[in-house]
Formats: sequence, structure tokens, C-alpha cells
Amino acid sequence: MSMLDIHIDHKVYPGANGTGETVVFRDFKLRAAANEFVCLFGPSGCGKTTLLNIVAGLDTDFQGRGGISDVNDRRQPRIGYVFQEPRLLPWRSVRDNIRLAVQNDPVRLARIDELMAIVGLTGLEEAYPRQLSAGQARRAALARAFATAPDLLLMDEPFVSLDDPAAERLQGVLLDVWSARPATVLFVTHNLREAMLLADRVVLLRGNPATIVADRSITVPRNLRPGSAELRELQDEMDALRRDPQDTRRAGSGDGRA
Repeated sequence: MSMLDIHIDHKVYPGANGTGETVVFRDFKLRAAANEFVCLFGPSGCGKTTLLNIVAGLDTDFQGRGGISDVNDRRQPRIGYVFQEPRLLPWRSVRDNIRLAVQNDPVRLARIDELMAIVGLTGLEEAYPRQLSAGQARRAALARAFATAPDLLLMDEPFVSLDDPAAERLQGVLLDVWSARPATVLFVTHNLREAMLLADRVVLLRGNPATIVADRSITVPRNLRPGSAELRELQDEMDALRRDPQDTRRAGSGDGRA
């Protein structure tokens, strides 16, 4: 079992023409327990995608640490990443796009068709990305990420371009696959309702450098969340904190500890 442990001492982006800089993170801490589903919520530009890229090892230009460790030190933990766009190779079929993620691992290769069935792509195994709808392409990207049996799944607004009914269907698919194949999830969204329906914890970020304005655990069972009065109250609180970050009377400690 793996846990996520992030402590970014300093991360900056240089300004245009080499003048000035934007401090994205300074002494930023966030932790997540094994198999915990954490949603990062906040305005554009507060560093959510940058945080995912640091954890994934795609951005190494920072001071500090950002990653996962296996508590038993048995092996190098696996990371899956679902980007804002599906990023399927257009010259490969759906099945072959997923095969790329597992390479020659015979156990995971044998489970590709099972995984495609779970995400609702049965019959489209040999289709090419141009033949898929937007929702089908995102299902394929989700299957590709889970095909590696990740310990940590990073998701950067994976349903952002879909209409509400399609997004809600894929949220259900995500939870089904995650329940069957648990992983620690770090999920970025601009949709507070989406965060409330999916997450074990919702972390509200704001500002440069990014600050954790609120860190809330959600204990309402997922099947009872639609229409939950408790969840509506929590959503109203988070929405108020998003609009007025100075109102921290009910905010969490801000240290991002699980």
C-alpha cells in the first residue's frame, strides 16, 4: 500500500522576457492515505496541474519532494495519469493504445478486454480514436490509466469537455473501476459538485503561492450524496470560502495532512 506525501519548498515560473517571477508553491504540504480519493478544487492558475506534474515526475524544476512511497518498501509504486485531453495515439486502435501502458506484462495484457468491458468499450477494441465520441475517448483514457494497476492515479479535469449527463455517467464509471481496483487518487476539478460526489476529501486551493484554504473530509456514503442536506451545507461552505478566502473561521488547518 502506498501513500502520497508532498512537501514543495519552492516552485516558481519565470516572468515574460526574464523579468519577475510567479511563486506557485512555497512551503506547501499535502498528504493522502493509501487508496484515498482526494479532489483538488480551486481557480485557474493556482497550481493544480503543476502539482500533478510534480507528483508524476514530469516537472522536476522545484525544491522539495513530491511523490508516493510504498509503506512496505517492496517495489517502486506505479503512477497512472489521465490528462485533460485523452491523448490517444491516432494511428493505433483503442486496444493498442491501452496495450502501450502495460507493455509486455502478460497478467495485465490478459485483463485489457475485461477492463474495456468495465468502462463500456466492448465492441470498440479495434476502433481508432477518430471513430470515438468524446466520451468514448475519455473512457479509453481511463482504461489505459487503470490498466497499469496504479498505486496513485492522477486526474486533471478528465471530464471537463463533456456535457453534464455524459460527465455524470463517466463519474459513475470511474467510481466503479476505482472500487474494483483501489488506488490513491488526486483529482483536479473546477466543478465543486463533481468533487463532492467523488471524493473522500476536498482540498480548496487559492492564490500564488498556492494556499490550502480548506481541507474537508466527506463521510456521507457515495450512494446517498445526491440530495444530501449535509453535503449541500458543506458545498455552500466551500463555495463561500472560494469566493472569500479571508473568511477562514471554519476552514481547516491548511497543512494538508490526511
